Amino acid sequence: MAKMIPAFGPQDTNSYGEKTVYALLKAGLSNDFIIIHSLPWLSAAVKEFGIKLQPSGEIDFLILHPSLGVLVLEVKSGAYRVDRLVFIHIKSNTPVDVIRQARNNTHGLARWLGGATKLRLRIGYGFVFPDSCFDKKLISTAMIDTTVKPFNRIFIDKKQLPAIAKRIIDMMQYWKLALNNGELGGNRLKLIIKSICPQFDGTPSWGSRIVYDNQLWLRLTHEQIKVIELLSQNKRFIATGWPGTGKTLIGIEFARRLVREQKNVLFITFNNRLSDYIRQQTPDSLCDVFTWHKLCHQARSRLALSPNVPTDWFETGCYEDLLEALNNNKLKNYDVLIIDEAQALQHSWLETLYTWFQNKNILAFCDESQIFSFEKGTNHDELRQLINAQITFNLTIVLRSPKAVTDYLMTIRPTSYQLISPRNAEPDTLKELVVSDPLAAMINEILRLKESFVPSNNITVLVPTDLVKNTLQEEINVIGINIETVSRFRGMESPIVIALYSSDMEDAQLFCAYSRATTAFIAIYDSEKLAWKDHHSFLQQLISRKETQKAIDEAKYNSMTQSLMAGYFEEGLKLNTIKLSWSEGLSSWLISFGQENSPAETWLDYLYTEFPWPILYWFDSSHRTVHYINRNNFEPGTLENGALLSIKHCSTCKKMTPFISKRQCLHCNNKEIEKKTSPTVENFDTLRNLDSIISCNNFTTSENIQKRSSLPIPLAAVGARRVAFERGKRNKVLSEPLPGGNLLYRSALAFVQARIALLPPGKMLVLDEITDTLRKRYIHIETLDRSALRNALACALATCFTKKLLIKIEKGKYCIVDE
Repeated sequence: MAKMIPAFGPQDTNSYGEKTVYALLKAGLSNDFIIIHSLPWLSAAVKEFGIKLQPSGEIDFLILHPSLGVLVLEVKSGAYRVDRLVFIHIKSNTPVDVIRQARNNTHGLARWLGGATKLRLRIGYGFVFPDSCFDKKLISTAMIDTTVKPFNRIFIDKKQLPAIAKRIIDMMQYWKLALNNGELGGNRLKLIIKSICPQFDGTPSWGSRIVYDNQLWLRLTHEQIKVIELLSQNKRFIATGWPGTGKTLIGIEFARRLVREQKNVLFITFNNRLSDYIRQQTPDSLCDVFTWHKLCHQARSRLALSPNVPTDWFETGCYEDLLEALNNNKLKNYDVLIIDEAQALQHSWLETLYTWFQNKNILAFCDESQIFSFEKGTNHDELRQLINAQITFNLTIVLRSPKAVTDYLMTIRPTSYQLISPRNAEPDTLKELVVSDPLAAMINEILRLKESFVPSNNITVLVPTDLVKNTLQEEINVIGINIETVSRFRGMESPIVIALYSSDMEDAQLFCAYSRATTAFIAIYDSEKLAWKDHHSFLQQLISRKETQKAIDEAKYNSMTQSLMAGYFEEGLKLNTIKLSWSEGLSSWLISFGQENSPAETWLDYLYTEFPWPILYWFDSSHRTVHYINRNNFEPGTLENGALLSIKHCSTCKKMTPFISKRQCLHCNNKEIEKKTSPTVENFDTLRNLDSIISCNNFTTSENIQKRSSLPIPLAAVGARRVAFERGKRNKVLSEPLPGGNLLYRSALAFVQARIALLPPGKMLVLDEITDTLRKRYIHIETLDRSALRNALACALATCFTKKLLIKIEKGKYCIVDE
């Protein structure tokens, strides 16, 4: 692919032929060709060096190659005929001396380069007639060398366009031989480039690209003008289209035309910012622009009602006030209603507007892709029925958004119709960053853009919520950057858009944010938030990239409670049934459960009842939090999940540690305790001994049976759950968590769940049998009052019956349900 100057597309020109030739040359020639398009780049060099000698006229393309030399290429769009030596443009019947023009331009360029670089160059020239066909006619002796066989032509007509790259090489080889030129060479080529484009590094500044995009893509097109003409012919009309297809632009231009016809226009939108923009574009008194709620406030004022509105006014009271003002003839008389963002208006609101304009013209613009989850909007079909639309028109040409953004959005949300982006493919206009520090990334991007000559007011930062906006607004406004929530910026545009904290945005917000930029869009995602959230459809492409997945995996690992607490956990007690450790720094037991509802969960109950120290526990899925159990916080004989503490960096002890209050960490708090106690060696030995009994898989010997009988009740429950999780026939019952509350009930439920998981379907569970079996098996259970145990087991059976895990046969007798 040839290196083009400008790299981001042909200069704005009325010549369709030049655009076609630009694209064909870029795609067809190899990357050792450098092609400069349009006189403004040459003129810029003249001004830079202050040289008075300029090329006389316009040069469409200047093609350079280190071996083949330099070629001036003139493009003559439109059909031509030849009358002797003169080319005549058929449509205008204007004679054009194309040979003289080309020679003057070529010789002028050679003289200018001689003055600027001291290079003495002999330059060839050629012609492209993209709309004319000359076949093999001898159209001009100046364009065909008849001294060689076959004749050598230095022009390309319509038939030869597909092979333009080969023909350009042929022409340059011809001129190299005819002018007796040696190789141009890399150094001389660079000198020419440096002279003509002194700032050329292959990429224009973002500032110049913004100017280019604004002039070329953000004006009314011929296709959009045809839509406006179509609007004039229909009383009811709906125009739908993606962001960037020109809905608002068409609405504004149509309003201007109506005003010129002395029509009174009411222009309604949902967004305050968009309303202000439309008002600036249609300042005539015949066109009133309101947001929906501002219009309803005006109606309320004309009804002499209080400006203080009740809570439900923004949903129901608003349209009731408008309807009442309409019925009392308090509203201005309009000829035409234009609604932008119609999808954001509620059904009842649109009904009220239809009542008002029942016999008048109504034009509605909508885009269903931009209804946010907090809005009760109206879809296209409902809108069509509501306003009795005669015609619906799909706008399918996306002009505002960079092509890279449009293509990306189309892969995420494919359409049922063909969507076109005529803009050039510029991959750098879409940038997605997955970082650990979004604020720092945003500042770096702003600095980079400013270094590339982007004015501050051309950059807009979009955020997900008002809370984020209010936190950052003062600092961002100081540097002249605009900041707004995505929802308030719907319908608006900015040359550069940076979506900050994109990971906190929902699908509709992301779709809206991506489509607000006219030159470049930058999304900044928090890698940690991506790591811990459900990935909705919009993010699938992003997270599937290898480099993104690596950043997400790293962020997840670094923010897991397991990683953050690793320094406290040390080696642990190395038990078989639970990951348990003691932390001197926190004066607490530490437990790392692999899964929630772990088979080892009632270890908590045992540690809580047997020892005075707090317990910190977490799961593999825990994210910067730990559960904190302190026996002073619960009623005797009960256990809850515990307080959820955040793990943060403490500025005092310089550690990542759980915080027991907003300003105090557990580690610092523990240092302040004068008399601290810790478990003894005997305590640790007891825990290891109990763990070895629970983890024993052979209870056929009398010795092991005897050991098992000595297990405390919560640890006997751990043993039952372990067997059920390893050998259970059904999983549903094991997915049911043990609730907080009475300690005996928790163990009783664990025993019942284990039996349901292990026993075959149809097996009977009899309350008294279970009670007596457990009493015979475990010494600590035998010491309990039988009625207390029986009541706890009865509650456990009733719970499982309620959850449809059991069928009740009679009082105290249940049958296991087969999953």
